[in-house]
Parts: sequence; C-alpha cells; structure tokens
Amino acid sequence: MQPVYSTARARLMASSMIGGVSLAALSAGALAQSAPPVTAGSPAATTATADNGATAVAEFVVTGSRIPQPNLNSIAPVTSVANAELKLSGTTRVEDLINSLPQATADQGGNLSNGSTGTADISLRNLGGERTLVLIDGRRLVPGDPIQPFADLNFIPAALIDRIEVDMAGASSVYGSDAVAGVVNFIMKRNFEGVSLDVNSGIYQNNNNNAAAQAANRAAGFPVPTGSVFDGLTTDVTAIIGASLPDDKGNVEAYVSYRHIDPVLQASRDYSACSETIVGAALACRGSETNAGGTFLIYGPGFSVPPGKSSAPAVTLDKANPGNFRPLNTATDLYNFAPLNYYQRSDERYSGGFFAHYDISKQIQAYSEFMFMDDHTESQVAPSGAFGLTFSIPCNDPLLSPQEVNTICGTYGLGPTQANNNVIILRRNVEGGPRQDDLRHTSYRTVIGLKGDLDGNWRYDVYAQYGAAIFAENFLNDVSKIKLARALDVVPDTRTATLGQPVCQSVLDGTDPNCVPWNIFTPGGVTSAATNYINTPGFQEGQTTEQVVSGSINGDLGGYGVKSPLAHDGFGVAFGAEYRRETSELKTDEEFSSGDLAGQGGPTESASGAYDVKELFAELRVPLVEDAPIIKSLNLDLGYRFAHYSSAGDNSTYNITGDWAINDDIRLRGGFNRAVRAPDVFELFTPQHIGDDGASDGCAGQVWCSRKPNAQTLASQRLNMATSLPTLRRSTSVNSEAIRPSNPNRPTPIRWAWCLPHTSCCRASTFRSTISTSRSPM
Repeated sequence: MQPVYSTARARLMASSMIGGVSLAALSAGALAQSAPPVTAGSPAATTATADNGATAVAEFVVTGSRIPQPNLNSIAPVTSVANAELKLSGTTRVEDLINSLPQATADQGGNLSNGSTGTADISLRNLGGERTLVLIDGRRLVPGDPIQPFADLNFIPAALIDRIEVDMAGASSVYGSDAVAGVVNFIMKRNFEGVSLDVNSGIYQNNNNNAAAQAANRAAGFPVPTGSVFDGLTTDVTAIIGASLPDDKGNVEAYVSYRHIDPVLQASRDYSACSETIVGAALACRGSETNAGGTFLIYGPGFSVPPGKSSAPAVTLDKANPGNFRPLNTATDLYNFAPLNYYQRSDERYSGGFFAHYDISKQIQAYSEFMFMDDHTESQVAPSGAFGLTFSIPCNDPLLSPQEVNTICGTYGLGPTQANNNVIILRRNVEGGPRQDDLRHTSYRTVIGLKGDLDGNWRYDVYAQYGAAIFAENFLNDVSKIKLARALDVVPDTRTATLGQPVCQSVLDGTDPNCVPWNIFTPGGVTSAATNYINTPGFQEGQTTEQVVSGSINGDLGGYGVKSPLAHDGFGVAFGAEYRRETSELKTDEEFSSGDLAGQGGPTESASGAYDVKELFAELRVPLVEDAPIIKSLNLDLGYRFAHYSSAGDNSTYNITGDWAINDDIRLRGGFNRAVRAPDVFELFTPQHIGDDGASDGCAGQVWCSRKPNAQTLASQRLNMATSLPTLRRSTSVNSEAIRPSNPNRPTPIRWAWCLPHTSCCRASTFRSTISTSRSPM
C-alpha cells in the first residue's frame, strides 16, 4: 500500500518586525500556494459546508490566531517550512533546520558542549529560549529541563513533521506567556495510511587545509590536524504505520524512532584545534594559564608583593631543571584547552507515540495523542583543575625543592614552621582526563480532547494535556576544592613507620585519612592515587511537569449577517479559557550544591516549586473592505488575554494588527503587540547564591585598578581566575559575579562588577537578572 496523508501545505513568506509596518511585494503564487484537499481531521484546516452538503470553502488556521481564514494570507508575519524542505536539508536534528532561519539564533543544541543542558531549544530574535514559545499542533510542548525549563526539540522526530510555522509577531494574546520573541508551531503529520520507513544518515567531511589556522597552531607549538577527515556519523530511523476506519470516521497513526549521533572533537579540525584570536592581521592561538605545569602567583602575608617589586612572582615549573621554578612565559606556557572539547556531542535517542481521532457524530470528534522520548547525550570539555584558587603551602613541605621553598616562603621571610597562605595556583588536572557530562532526559506528553462543528458557523475545541520531563546528570572527572586544599597541605610525617615522608596534614589530624599528596611541584610527580583522590563526580536529578486544560470556540458571524457593507466575508471571532499548572523539582548532591567542584561556574542548589495560571482570551477578525479599487482587502485583527498567576498576580496582553492588500502583489502590514513572560519555577524558587555570571557592561569600557588586592575578596574565591593574569598585562578578559535572586516577582538588584582577577573591584553597576547558565572554566 502506498503511504498517503492529507494536510494543508503552504508557504507563507513574510518579513518580521516587532512593531511597525512591513511591505511585501510578492507574487500571489509565492504568498499562497494552492493546497491539496484537507480532511476533517486535519489540524490545519476546517471546512465550511452549505445546507445542501456541498463543500463551500476551505478555511485554514494559521499560527498566531485561532480564527479560521478563507485563505493563507496571514496578517501576522508567519514563515512556514514544509516537510519537503526538511527532507532536502538532510538534517536529523530539528534545531539545525530552525537555526538556519534568519529569525533564529543557535542556543542549546547538539553542537554545544561547555554549558550544555543536553536539550535543544529555540531562540527567536536572540532573546533566548525562555522568550520563545514552542507548540505542537497549537498546544504547548512541556519544558524539557528543570534548570532551563524551555521546550526540548529533541522530543520531536523530524520525520513526523508536516511543516513548521514561525510567528514573529509576539502572540502572547493568543497563546499566553513566553511568546515574547515569537511562536514556533510544529504541525505533525495526520491521517496517515500505510507503512513508512524513513532512514536518514549523514557524515561530516573536512579537508584540513586552512593555512592560516595551521600556521597559528604551529607557531604556538600545538599539534596540527592534516588531511581529510570523516566523522560525526548521524543515523535517524523512523517507522510510521497508520490506518483509517472503513467509513473514514477515524484514523490511528503510530511511530517509533531511533537516532544515534557520533561525537566530533575540535582536535579533528585545523580551524578549531586551538582557541583562535586575531593579532594584527594574523590568526594566533590563545590558551589558558591553567596549564599542565601549573602557574603559581606567589603573594606574601596580606597578599603583599616582594619588597621593591610592583607585582607578585608569576612562575611555573622548569621542566629542564626539575625542582625549580622559572618565570611564566605566556608565549609557550599556555594550555590548549580546545582539542578535547566536543564540536558535536554524542547522542542516542529513542522515541515513540501515536495520534488518533474518531468522529463520534457530525458534531463531535474525539482525539488523543501520546509522545515519548528518552535521550542520552554526553558532553566533553578540557580537564578540570585549580582555576586560580588560593592555597596554604607549608614552608616545610617535603615535596618542595630548596629553590621552591625560597620562592614561596623565603621571599617573604617565612620560616620552616610557618606557611604561605596566599599562593594562587592555576594547575590543570591533565592526569584526570577531560570533564565529561552524562545527561539523560526522559519526556512524555499526552493529550485527549473533543472538537467539532456546532452548526456550520461555530466550532469548538476542548482538551486536557499532561507532560513531564525527567532529568538526570552525572558530571565526571571534576575535582574537589576541599580535597585540593588538603592534598596541597603536605608536611613531613611524624609517625615512626613513615617518619619524614610527605603526608597530608589532614591524615595526621584525622580530618581526612584518605588524603593523598598532590605533588604538582615536580614534573611527573602526580600519582594515580592522588588523581583518584581529588577527582570527584557530581550528580543531580529532577523533573518538570505541565498540566493544561483548555477550551475555545471560534465562529463566523457572517452567517448572521454581521459583516462590513464593503466586504464579502463576515466577522470572525474566537474566545475561550485555559488553566495551566507548572511544577519543577531539582535535587543536587553536596558537591553541586556547595560549589565544591572546581570545574563548575558556581554552586547549583536544589529547588522545587509550582505555580498555576488561569486565563481568558478573545480574538476578533474584521474584514473591512474587499475587492475595491486599490483595496484588494483591508482587514483588522484584535486580540486580548487576561491571566491570573498564583506567583505573579494579574496581567493582560493584547494585539492590534491590520493589513492592506493593494492587489495580489503588494501588501502592507502593521501592528502593535503587548507580550509578557512570567518567571518560571526555577527562577521563582532557586535560593540566592553566588555564581559566575559572565555579564558585561558594554558602556563601561575596560577598567584597571590601582588599588592593592583585597585579601578578603581573594580569600572568598568568588572570582574566576582561570584566564587572565594582571601581573602579565597581556589578557584583557574580565570576569564578573552575581547574586542570583530567589524571587523575580520582586527583583533583587544584582551587583556585578568589572574585576581583574586577583584585584578588588573598581567599578560596580546594578542590573536585574532572572536566570543563569552554568559554565565550566576552560
């Protein structure tokens, strides 16, 4: 049997703008292609029937409105991508196709490793996934992650998509919160009959012949990838089976899907084998002072500098003369953190589900759907380490050579019974291997509902929806800050059996009997036992749920003579109510919640909570003039939505839009929309904490401090000291920190500052923030 399915297919070609007027000079054929016949069960169209039973006109429901229209010309700037284009693109990841649109900006996806949540989301207008609403057949997609509760596109198999509609007008008045940047609506294949097997496989190929990038790697002494490389094999297999009842009163369609993606390392590409920058007119490789040999900033008591010096010594191990420090040379001593990072994460996904409907009568159609996904992915970045942490080094540490003792202690007049408490160390844990983040998301979504025509002029749709996403993360090969401090607090053993041998002070005093000295003062001195001791995993898990009950009615008032005297079509209306409840729970282990993991951007604390919202909405479409001189059509659309949030109180959204078609080729559109976004559960209930914010003040410029370092600031370890050293005056990177608010309903002013590592902050500003993304130091 030949597989068939009926849907309305069309491309709406339009430009997008937040407010104002757009001009479309397009051919009628491009603006509204003729569509194939649409069955009664199609989510994209309804059919008005005359009293004699003959079909009068096909009406289409376009994303951005619940009012059916007699044509595919939408007032809202809607872009439609058909299934054929999805197939021609050869992509197996939905986010890749979306990100190819000019309206979208790449955000979370399969090509992100450092800071990845394991999900894939959409960021329209670069406003973030939290301001982009994602729908499946006009109904919300459940948030896919408790930390970043945005819709996860991994949930949607590419082979099941009939078309994608992107509305950039801001449709909060139609769909509710989160549609600030716009709406992306995935229309799924329906009324499928037969059996279909879709197999899609692809691989990346690259010729490493970028002369500039290769020259930069050679100049830095880094390995240079050469030749042709094939990698990143991606395979997607989807099977669909569907059947209709003999009397065409119903249809059931089921699917199963499997996707496997191999990882791609940055080391395999000459242009990504190092972190590149431009120096003069040429490419150059950057790197990190958190290197394999270690970078040591040696301050004295009170973070003082040696007498007669303007800065503290910045030294590293002298491999040519083991047991000695030498001055750090940023031309040769930087660590190349790029090669071990994933360009493309490994991924394995299983999904399945069904869509079904049955016509109980001419007025009642029952429908249901169920979708399931289990997605497992792994990200990888460079090894963890001591990213500019301050340690106490005993002056009688038996692992130190005489020259090292003199540099750390003798310079400041410290004796054998004392310790230098102000040694800042940047040392990469290369022995522990790259950091790996094992991420799993298991999601499901079910919908049941009734819809139908009441009397030819009125249609209704009532449904209940439940969705959940279960999350688990196991972060491997990070290191514990507490264990690092203990493993560097090494003294001569006072016990008879091992007298004079290097031993952790925490072993002698019983604080940590398992401590193993971390010998980073001798090339090759780090043992596997020490690496196993400091290596510490982190685990967190959680889930999100979403419950929706919604009902809407739309009608054509033209059947009652309600229309403009200058138009053929009558007024169209839609109104309804919706209830939605969102819950989220995140449980983190002690390592995540305390911020003890050195390779994280800050602590991630447990949080849980819920909110609900009750909404009323209405729309009105008014055809003012049709088929008049220089006015092919003149239409006005109005929309209003009232919402009561248990967490944020009342708010209203609305839209006023209009369009004037001079003829079939020229159309003017304009409108004003008020869109809102309510804070999500994670933003509402996350406790205040200090974290690496990564914010920047574009108006402040670069700030250099003239004051001496503040000991309390340095000791607090709140600054990320991974990438810049003021003593070298080579790096212009600036880090910032922020206090995360616990309740965005009453936004807490968040203090952040331009700070050079190892210095106190000179310039501070205040801004407001509601969400953060965890980053790992490079």
